[in-house]
Amino acid sequence: KEFEVPLAASMNAIKGEVGLLSSKRGWNSPLEAAVFDTNMDLATLDAMMGAARDAFPAMRKYLKAKARALSGEAGLDWYDLFAPVGEETTEWQYDQGAAFVSKQFHSYSQRMGEFADRSFRENWIDAQPAAGKRDGAFCMGIRADESRILMTWKPSFGSVSTLAHELGHGYHNLCLHGRTELQKETPMTLAETASIFCETIISNAAMANA
Repeated sequence: KEFEVPLAASMNAIKGEVGLLSSKRGWNSPLEAAVFDTNMDLATLDAMMGAARDAFPAMRKYLKAKARALSGEAGLDWYDLFAPVGEETTEWQYDQGAAFVSKQFHSYSQRMGEFADRSFRENWIDAQPAAGKRDGAFCMGIRADESRILMTWKPSFGSVSTLAHELGHGYHNLCLHGRTELQKETPMTLAETASIFCETIISNAAMANA
């Protein structure tokens, strides 16, 4: 209550600027500007949102079942959304995970597999747990066609999936090598394509071998 005026003024200023710029640039709404910035169109966005809405009933059914499994209640707390259910009996050490990723990348594409092998051989990946390192992961393109990956390895399949995801970003950087700086600029809708694709290769292989 004490800060409602400055907070409202801040929000109005931010959204007011977006609305004014959209109007001056001929956009019917800020949403049109947003999809343009991400190289999408409204029809594609509507299709994606429609697919998400179609999946909501199944997702809600799963979340309600998860809530009952964790606490016996119908509601699921936010911090339990990603809590594990069941028991993971396989420990994935880094070398084992790297070998699995390399094998699956090779099964799809020789170039992709060789890229993964090179990243391991040349130590592009900082995966060792250490004081001050947090969860999550990051990939950064550096010189020429090289990338560097920062992550914190845990002996679980989640880390294998994360490794594949970040190597997907690295492979994207490899494919962009030789392009101009303007051509290397990628919106989020494209930036996550290669990474999710590589993550899916790994997930499908794990399910097939489960």
